Amino acid sequence: MNTGTSFEASYCPLEEAERFRQEVMEEVRREERMLADVNEPRRGEAWGWFLSLIILMLAAFIVVIHPIGFLFWALVAFLLYSFNFIIWFIPTTKGTVHQEGWGKGGLSLRSVKDPFRYILQKKKVLGLEILMTMFLSGMVPLALSFFVLFGAGMIFGFYYGFIASVSDPVSAVNLIVQMIVILLFFILLVVLEPQERGLARTARRFKGRFESARSESVTAGLFVIAVVGLFFAIFGLLFIGAILFPGGTWEELLTFMQIEGDAELMILVVVFIAEIVLMRHLQSISGRRMSRALLDDRINSIRMDALTPVEDAISHAREVGSDTIGCDILDRAETSFYSIVIYDLFEHNFFGHWPVYVVGPNMSIVLDENALAHVR
Repeated sequence: MNTGTSFEASYCPLEEAERFRQEVMEEVRREERMLADVNEPRRGEAWGWFLSLIILMLAAFIVVIHPIGFLFWALVAFLLYSFNFIIWFIPTTKGTVHQEGWGKGGLSLRSVKDPFRYILQKKKVLGLEILMTMFLSGMVPLALSFFVLFGAGMIFGFYYGFIASVSDPVSAVNLIVQMIVILLFFILLVVLEPQERGLARTARRFKGRFESARSESVTAGLFVIAVVGLFFAIFGLLFIGAILFPGGTWEELLTFMQIEGDAELMILVVVFIAEIVLMRHLQSISGRRMSRALLDDRINSIRMDALTPVEDAISHAREVGSDTIGCDILDRAETSFYSIVIYDLFEHNFFGHWPVYVVGPNMSIVLDENALAHVR
């Protein structure tokens, strides 16, 4: 196998190409099994939607009757948003809903610590990209969940701040604005698609446009730089607002609230359970949609950019009686293939139920120097 895009020989042994083709075909079959798993109908999914609607209506009824319910709703929503990443490292996954094909060993701090150190030594930029992809792609399936939770919170805040006049309008506006910032951040994540290496793709796109514009004129180059700067400024502001501000908000809510009596404690428990169930159900639904689209795109890309070119080259070599193929063909195919499979899909479930999916590093590729040399 070649170890990079530069190579001395113009032709590579046919056996090497055949070994690579076999590796690619096995990966395609594995991901096709994963796609079939995701497309299987879920038992109880309709009941899940019905239960979620009932829970949302019940929570709305409680919040309207008891004004403190709004504060409880906002508190729980911000707490779930601030600490949802911890769920990935809680060992609630019992086996997997899908037994074959999915990322081996799951994701844990222990499983990713040493590979991260290794890849940061080899390719720092790629290591940072993997870290950001894991973090941000894990939030993509939560977009629908928090649109519902914070969307309801904004409605409750508007009602109590401006209609019922129970809460201070300034405090209500402050909460609503923070919820809007978080939702704008989720919209940006959905657009960027970090689960499909969207961050790297966006960076390469900006770089290509800058180089093209610079070749035309200095003014065009400066314009592209201004656009790129504006984009990253907006992304940075939303990132800071969505990641850092909620911590102070839920601490402020905790300080402000005083639970008096068993009734209010029961309201808090009901709201907490309601939001947990809503978040997990919607996260599972969105995670299936994300993994379905991601797997479909990966399979098509692997077939088009890696498998087909190598198969055509092998067929041509056999037709002319050659025992070699062009190294440039094999190298481009390996670069396309390993740049895709550097990431894998992992399943996380709640004791065998509510499976959700997260994108993480494919450890076998991360620890393979030959494969890692082709990742772009």
